[in-house]
Amino acid sequence: MGGYEFQRAELDALEGVLRDASAEPMSLTLPLLRHITNDFSPESQIGQDDSAVVYLGVLPSGCRVAVKKLQLHHCLDDENEDAFLIEYDKMKDTFQNEVSAAIKASHKNTVRLIGYCHHTQEQIVEYEGKQVFAGVLERLICTEYVPDGTLCGHIEGMISTEDGYEFQRAELDAPERVVRDTSAEPMSLTLPLLRHITNDFSDESQIGQGGFAVVYLGVLPSGLRIAVKKLRETYLNDCAFQNEVFITMKATHKNTVRFMGYCSQSQGELVEHDGQHIFAQLAERLICVEYAPKGTLDAHIEWIYGTGAT
Repeated sequence: MGGYEFQRAELDALEGVLRDASAEPMSLTLPLLRHITNDFSPESQIGQDDSAVVYLGVLPSGCRVAVKKLQLHHCLDDENEDAFLIEYDKMKDTFQNEVSAAIKASHKNTVRLIGYCHHTQEQIVEYEGKQVFAGVLERLICTEYVPDGTLCGHIEGMISTEDGYEFQRAELDAPERVVRDTSAEPMSLTLPLLRHITNDFSDESQIGQGGFAVVYLGVLPSGLRIAVKKLRETYLNDCAFQNEVFITMKATHKNTVRFMGYCSQSQGELVEHDGQHIFAQLAERLICVEYAPKGTLDAHIEWIYGTGAT
């Protein structure tokens, strides 16, 4: 089950929207957009301004789209934190307005909106001497590719079917290294990767559940296994999740399961509310630990599955 097959359904859906002029714009994942733009490579860049960079995205069939990636010039750790917050709010408004306007506009002289990506991935960083969660914001707009006028430039060539696997390979290799190296730090993992190794959180992969989480068996390409704890929607409180992650990171004892990684991700879905298009946040919170076979697992079952596990 390679990276390419893993993304095939989403790639096919995007092809379908592109070919069907009446199709609604679709929500796209960040890994897919990385894939079709060769990880936002300089060679794929076809334009930019102060607020965004535009890349050429090439689908497996050879169809092309333009991917506009909005930019933030300031970071949260900058001395001028106010500048970051102002720019952040501006980017949110720009993204919301552009997507809403593109949906309403349906004219032969307008560039058609194909899809959008409203993605926030949280990572643990050190800030003022403490470890905190910082949101990495990504806002992208995908439109039809217009080779002249607004989007000048043309890049020859297609992405081969093997590229999908190579694109994901580096991400799959990283958790393998964390599992094998007991001194390795826990890593931030993407939701698509965790879907991949748990067979899309299938019933067959489920190994336990409790009042606030379901636990799945994740199988890496080498055959190594990890336990993936997926919090239920009712228990997606950021503070509770962050506390559990930090407590788990600090726990280093022979009787505790080893913490491998975490995923704190929000994906915006465009919905209609009171006659307006708005973005609704879909949050996912997951924790990955070493997989302990029966026997060892029993000693840790309360921590892994949560109180009231079945």
